[in-house]
Amino acid sequence: MSTRSQVKVLSEEPEDEFSENVTLYHHTDGYPGYMIPLIYKGWKSVTSYKNNSNFYLFQVSRPGHIASHLCSVDTWVFEPESGHELHGDIEWYYKVWVNGHKNNKNIKIRGKFVGEWVVEIYKTIDVRMDGPTKIELIYSDNITKLVNKKGELRVDVARKIKKITEGSYIGVEFAGKHI
Repeated sequence: MSTRSQVKVLSEEPEDEFSENVTLYHHTDGYPGYMIPLIYKGWKSVTSYKNNSNFYLFQVSRPGHIASHLCSVDTWVFEPESGHELHGDIEWYYKVWVNGHKNNKNIKIRGKFVGEWVVEIYKTIDVRMDGPTKIELIYSDNITKLVNKKGELRVDVARKIKKITEGSYIGVEFAGKHI
């Protein structure tokens, strides 16, 4: 059976009818050992392009633009949602708070240096097909602090998540064994 997940890409702006927040559905491999490196790949895709124009700085702080980068790193599995409801079949849920371009360390948007992505990792605690699915925040940090130099989920982070979730499969191997 596939491990399904959802990723909600948000900005620091309050959520209202004009917000551009986007929710993506990921059909397989939704566990942190796969999704965090995938989100990191999307972050690298955005931050590798160096441009200080106002238009570019505006685009890299928009959830819709960031969601398109995430979809581009896993095109066959990501699917944009038309709303933000939690699916009844997900095991993991992620919130990606975006704020622009990392190479512009002296420029701030909404009080944060551009380029900061904070990822919140949630585990479903009550999966329901007939009502709302409930989730619980498990871990939260800047995307660059969640991965090692190879872009993989850090082992210490994986162990903390595993301990909090009481042994859930998280898709990380260390010394040839699943953590």
